[in-house]
Amino acid sequence: MKRIINLLTTCALAFPVFMAVGCSGNSGEEEPVGNEVSLEASKTSVVANGNDQVTFTVKSNGKDVTASAKISCTDPSGEEKELENATFSTKTAGDYTFAATYDSRTSKTVKVTATAPVQVEEKYFRRVCVMDITGTWCTNCPAAGQTLEMLAQNRPDRMVILAVHGDGPAEKDPMTTPVMDMLDKMFTISGFPSVVVDLRESIDNAGLSSGVIDAYDLSREEYPATCGLRVESSYNESTGKIDITVGITSNTGGEYRLAAIILEDGITAKQIQDGYEKPDFKHFNVVRKLLSSNLVGDSAGTLEADKEKTMEFSTEVDSEWVVDNLRVAVYATDSSGFINNIVECKAKNGSCDYKYNE
Repeated sequence: MKRIINLLTTCALAFPVFMAVGCSGNSGEEEPVGNEVSLEASKTSVVANGNDQVTFTVKSNGKDVTASAKISCTDPSGEEKELENATFSTKTAGDYTFAATYDSRTSKTVKVTATAPVQVEEKYFRRVCVMDITGTWCTNCPAAGQTLEMLAQNRPDRMVILAVHGDGPAEKDPMTTPVMDMLDKMFTISGFPSVVVDLRESIDNAGLSSGVIDAYDLSREEYPATCGLRVESSYNESTGKIDITVGITSNTGGEYRLAAIILEDGITAKQIQDGYEKPDFKHFNVVRKLLSSNLVGDSAGTLEADKEKTMEFSTEVDSEWVVDNLRVAVYATDSSGFINNIVECKAKNGSCDYKYNE
């Protein structure tokens, strides 16, 4: 039976909205003339479901002063309240206006529109992307990886894990890629291990298991799949390249972006675990290369409902990769910038077709 759930019709921007006004002075230190107080919003539209939220940042002369600033919110009725924790969510649709005050100076206003959820039939089988932030130098990371594998096993074919390696404060990780820096810029990763779910929220080690479960449930319940994906991947031995064709369809239509990532399983490399070095540790789900220009993906344009569009990705196989152990993960982000659906298949002559809810 197909489920009826709320379709999040958020139209978030991929980059923060930046608004500022000229001002002068700051308590405790002398600042140049023309110094500004600015209010930045992570997006300008939310779904009025009480879960979708905007995060605000206040800056003075380019310095983050959010913790010391006050942010006011004027709701659609004209009532003004002070915002708590620099975040905003609501269950009431309408236009909301925000302004920040710091050191007797006030920013220009930022408008956020809250849109009412729309009911839609979820046609496509939904999978959730779980990015495991890990490192060979991180003693607690193997336990976090095992926890994620257990959660995935308890949710068959519903979670796709991407192990994103990053360098430590004093030690390099041989499997680090630029994806780590991209994630850090998007979420300011506070420590290892951490998890990013559907490019929507990050969870640190302190609440990893329960946090991932909550984020997974939120994706399934409040962020339904409005698109489906099919993938065909082939390896050409003569050219040493992997060629990938991705098809995408949507039962609602709309703007989507596609990202493709090469993963490798069974990599033997050292790992610090429980304080001890293990030289022959086996690493799985390792992100080897992002084939799109950024994590949000490359534009697939505006899709007409139930009409397929295709995109091509290609990459040369690195000499360190084992072709038979490579997989391709492909995901689609919608206008919110969040991952709407994700699929995976073998990189060497692998494929997956559209999957629908029964």
